[in-house]
Amino acid sequence: NNKKKKKKMDQIINDYSSNTVNLKEPKVEHKGYGKKFSHKTQTPLEMKEQEITIDMVAGNVKTTTLMVFQNNTDSTLEGELKFNLKEGSSVCSYGIDVDGKIIDAVPVTKEKARVVFEQEVRERSTKQVSIVENVKGNVFKTRLYPMYPKQPRKVKIQTIDEMITKVHGKKKIQMHFQPIQRPKTLTSMKLNIHIEKIDGIQTRIYMKDMSGKLHPLNMQEASMSMKEIDETLATSKDGELAGILMMTATEKDDQHRVTLEENNHFAVTFKLPEDREGTSMAQKEKVNIALLLDQSHSRRMENLKSEMDIVEQLFKTYNQVTLNVMPFNHQCQSTKIVKTFEDYKLFYETIEFDGGSDLYKAIQTLNDDKTAFDFALVFTDGFTSVGKDPFTINPKIQLYLMSAQANQETSLLKYLASKSGGRYVPLSQLKKPESIVKEFGNQLFSLLEVNYDTSMVSCYPNLPEPISLQQDTFTVYGKRSNDQEAKITIKVGAGQQTTCLTATVPKDANSTTSMVHALYAQRKIGELAMSGEQFEKEMLETGQEYAMTTPNTSLIVLETLDQYEKYNIRPPHSLANLQQQYDDKLFAVELKNEQRFNDKVDEYTKKFRKERYTDWYEKTFTDKPKLIMKFDDDSDCDEEENFCAAAPSSLLEDSCSSSDSSSDMDLGMLQKRDSNDEGNFSLHSNDEEIEKEEEKKE
Repeated sequence: NNKKKKKKMDQIINDYSSNTVNLKEPKVEHKGYGKKFSHKTQTPLEMKEQEITIDMVAGNVKTTTLMVFQNNTDSTLEGELKFNLKEGSSVCSYGIDVDGKIIDAVPVTKEKARVVFEQEVRERSTKQVSIVENVKGNVFKTRLYPMYPKQPRKVKIQTIDEMITKVHGKKKIQMHFQPIQRPKTLTSMKLNIHIEKIDGIQTRIYMKDMSGKLHPLNMQEASMSMKEIDETLATSKDGELAGILMMTATEKDDQHRVTLEENNHFAVTFKLPEDREGTSMAQKEKVNIALLLDQSHSRRMENLKSEMDIVEQLFKTYNQVTLNVMPFNHQCQSTKIVKTFEDYKLFYETIEFDGGSDLYKAIQTLNDDKTAFDFALVFTDGFTSVGKDPFTINPKIQLYLMSAQANQETSLLKYLASKSGGRYVPLSQLKKPESIVKEFGNQLFSLLEVNYDTSMVSCYPNLPEPISLQQDTFTVYGKRSNDQEAKITIKVGAGQQTTCLTATVPKDANSTTSMVHALYAQRKIGELAMSGEQFEKEMLETGQEYAMTTPNTSLIVLETLDQYEKYNIRPPHSLANLQQQYDDKLFAVELKNEQRFNDKVDEYTKKFRKERYTDWYEKTFTDKPKLIMKFDDDSDCDEEENFCAAAPSSLLEDSCSSSDSSSDMDLGMLQKRDSNDEGNFSLHSNDEEIEKEEEKKE
């Protein structure tokens, strides 16, 4: 059974990493019969065509991937495609083909996107619907329905990334590696590369194969067909394409640079000081290190060799290491103390990866431990399935959080590193373990503060974060609310050695690039995600404003105007005609509702005036009110005199006009009054409404 499970899991992992689409019959109920269609089988769908366009502008890269899939079955099915993105990346544009034209998606809440999609599938609609959502961490998923038998479907996904910057002597090197997977089912492939030409910048492009060999491409702006790609890789032992590596070399910046778009989004690239070494802790003969080791089920298939390399390098760097290994899953296991790398390997072989994960309890256990640790390593993917929210904990020791997995909860790992003064290290991007081990326990050179006028500017990042010593610049993205100049100041340093750097955003735009606003949105969403649910509403609004996927925002594509009206979703700009019809109908509905409201107001106003004023004025009163007098028991004057002395003359004439005034008064109903109110009386009407109306007439 274990072998079967492992074989099945290997197949799932292989499908997951190969950008194939899993097809499944939708989970629907047949109307009137309640019969459920089978949804237990999944069939990989062949990718027939692929076109990748890479645009590199001002140190940023926009990648657009167009994929064509073929449904070779005889059934109408639902397509599902899962893919991973780099740390900090997000889907900034998504679309599918409708009548041969790519239609862009519009942002909606994650819950609404799922409800709309499931309802269209349940109704077995013949109209197109597709969504893309952030599943968790850096894992994304797109779903598409219907996929008709023997027919192709196109899917477009677009992402934006920042290039990695490193200093090499007097040169500044910027690099970006774009992974490309080419399934064997491909019949057509096209690669387009567009690079902005800037004086003084040298650009090189390499094609990397699966063996790691680089093949230089002599192109600045060109296209390559599948045949040309194969010819380039023909000299390699492993002729499979792994990706495209782009590198730019230029002189190191000697001043700050500001890029301002016409939409008031800007990027400020600060020139960092030359002398910016982190303050290192003294080299110790003995170090006491805590290691939180996540042994939950989600890490069972992870390639943990890079974690082993980190531990091995620890024992090589320090003369005497005491490593306190604290395994945890849904509960914390007993601590194992090891003092050699061989002991650690023997202990590691006994660990079984199973159960959930409670990262909150693990860090809380570390906080409660009375041992004086120099720092702590945390090997985890960040996915917490049980226990309290880890975003609510405050680590008391410097944490270095590491993961070699493709899918990981990056936001949480970055948050815990920032809170503890440590660092988040994606091991998949780490080539030399000794480079990061040297930083353990040090006060890292970091961004400490970002200062600006909050009434007119918003900037990201504005939380503390470490800065690599290989970087000579640091970029802050922002948005201003008007066309006035704005000053941005950052404070960087390590320990007591700090430096303030200031740059000014000009009044007029100096760039036509369309990437800065998307990078600003990505930075903002990433930082808001580090705060857990505290800024969930603001993150949702940002995703909807910039049409980007977030943990609570998805992108959806619909086909017809009826669908957009049914679910109250405004069509995208790419469907200008449909959008105008939607706006016209929405305006007509709003106008009709406003008219109905005004008519109701007029109706109730007239009714109120008629009942309140007109009917009352025209009413004829025939019965006079019956008067009741109250006298004190100890009054000296008789009833008639007391009444005449206190009553108004008008009432006196009306009440005494009859020959026998006493007959009009019910003396048996006379009530006692307080002795302090001597000689006073009160009149009561049996009909209070008549009395009030008479008073109004007077």
